[in-house]
Amino acid sequence: YPNPANNNFALPIHLEKGQRIVLEIYSVLGVKVSSELLSLASGNHILVKSFDLTSGQYFVNLVDENGIAITTKRLVVVK
Repeated sequence: YPNPANNNFALPIHLEKGQRIVLEIYSVLGVKVSSELLSLASGNHILVKSFDLTSGQYFVNLVDENGIAITTKRLVVVK
């Protein structure tokens, strides 16, 4: 999870079994700038590559398919 990140980052997460989750990225003003549905196998990290964000601070929110928040992390992007 390099923070600040440039072009990719990893999020620590613990999944007992494979499931679908939504990865949402919000600006510090609360504006959703990205949302992506991911089908994941079990594991402990999500690697996000080649995202298109300008320099700034963001919040990354992971939500399961039932709408329950799994985790929220702060992300700093420096380009």
